[in-house]
Amino acid sequence: MADLCFGHPLGLLAKNEFSPWVASVFESLKMLPFAAIINYYPLFNVIFTRVEPKWATEQRITHCKHSAERVDQRLAEGFDHPDIWNSVLSAQDGRGLSLEEMHSNAELFMLAGSETTATLLSGLTYYLLTNPEKMKLLNDGIRSAFSSLKDIGFDSLANLKYMNACKSCSRNCDACHPVD
Repeated sequence: MADLCFGHPLGLLAKNEFSPWVASVFESLKMLPFAAIINYYPLFNVIFTRVEPKWATEQRITHCKHSAERVDQRLAEGFDHPDIWNSVLSAQDGRGLSLEEMHSNAELFMLAGSETTATLLSGLTYYLLTNPEKMKLLNDGIRSAFSSLKDIGFDSLANLKYMNACKSCSRNCDACHPVD
């Protein structure tokens, strides 16, 4: 995601360690459930704003600052192959973003598109490989619904029962829609 956003990979696989920035992303993710509760109740929000722990403030500032620095560096260097900022910069008719909006969106891209996605996909792969009967259900459902690769898309996949077994409730998929 860093390469797509900023034109430079973070080198996490090569180094086999987290960069300080990615570590701050993980720390920020730990706060999301608390932030949701705090934002849901206005009184909690007022209290937390006044007593926010210093480490939480520093974590947020570190992430914001690193994201902004990466955007600034990417814009200063330019980039030849397609990436997010080339699309933003080429937007016509006032559809582009201000520098402040780019900074803010870069934070979001890195939170939503990096480790969280990789972790989800790793977990999904693990569970499918350790549950061959579920892998077969998924495989059979996809192969019977589509005649060619070009027919597969977000909308058409959303119509598959096994792909969206729990879209209408929050209970366990097998409880709502038995698949065995």
